Amino acid sequence: MLRFRQITQTDASPEKWTGTALSALIGGGSYPAERLNAGCTVIVMYDDDKPAGLISVSPETVGEKPRCGIVETVVLLPEYRRHGYGRILMGMGANLIAERQIWFLAGNVPDDSTAQKFAAAMGLKPDDRLGGMWVLDLSDVSGLRHG
Repeated sequence: MLRFRQITQTDASPEKWTGTALSALIGGGSYPAERLNAGCTVIVMYDDDKPAGLISVSPETVGEKPRCGIVETVVLLPEYRRHGYGRILMGMGANLIAERQIWFLAGNVPDDSTAQKFAAAMGLKPDDRLGGMWVLDLSDVSGLRHG
């Protein structure tokens, strides 16, 4: 059964993450704890007890006009891709940013055609003002309210 959960330091202990398939994609078992220590919000998609996807949202912003919330990482195990789970994670990240009354989401998108197609499908566009980060105007996203 799939579930999505904002994790705590207890959930992020390297002992729980080291050796998982997802840890290989995020650079090791200490990544979730490091992001939480940096003040990020981390939401994990679990399949039963197995971490299968993750989004990390920075507490920092980038830019001034527009000021953008930063999605640091979105990753899914390969067998979970192309089923809408990445969209769910991105929606959760966008909601976290909109709750802070920031109406733009930004993130670095790897120079990889799959990642760039996903970002474009989510409505993100490259923005030279932010050093090549990709940006999404949340005020235009159906279903998100602000103001």
